Amino acid sequence: MAEYRKTTIEDLEEIAELETEAFFDYPLYWDVLRKKFKNDTEYRKFLKLILTVELTVDLKRGNGYVGMVNDEIASVALIHSLEDKQIGFFELMEAGAIKLFPYVFKCKLWSYLKELDRAESKSVEPSKSPTWYLSILAVNPKYQQRHLGSEMIQDCLLPMLREHDARRVTLMTNTKTNCYFYEKNGFAISSHIRLNFGKGQVENWSFQRLL
Repeated sequence: MAEYRKTTIEDLEEIAELETEAFFDYPLYWDVLRKKFKNDTEYRKFLKLILTVELTVDLKRGNGYVGMVNDEIASVALIHSLEDKQIGFFELMEAGAIKLFPYVFKCKLWSYLKELDRAESKSVEPSKSPTWYLSILAVNPKYQQRHLGSEMIQDCLLPMLREHDARRVTLMTNTKTNCYFYEKNGFAISSHIRLNFGKGQVENWSFQRLL
């Protein structure tokens, strides 16, 4: 069983490595971006970079929790209220987004990010109920198959959300396996769309849970 605490910016490198391993073959990245690179090493470098930019903003804002097992991060969740201030251009630049510029044309990055925004919009639509958005839930591959993802939802996130008087939590995912996981943890599908990346498509499900 994990022990939970808030994330800090000092966790950046360890969480970035965890997420890169956990999402290495995730359809939203692998199916769309892997073919842009000569080998797995180059692809992994880019994946870690794009995840690190997002992580830097979230960790500086204190938007996360980690589950600790044997003094290492075994699980991580990034979550924020929809009432929080949106991420601005200069905040992204300070987080290292400028390092992504060499990939703008190689990966058709603008159109890729635009499609991601379309997917996320289904989960962050305004609501009369105080709503939080779970942008990342990941488990270190070393600790998978130990129910740490479910434990983090039930023992860490849900109690925290109730303390903050949240009435709803949303998220999006891109695999049917994850759909089964979230349904098992009390979430229900709120929308299902197909994301278009050139000639390819990726399934996208939005989920919500009322509290």
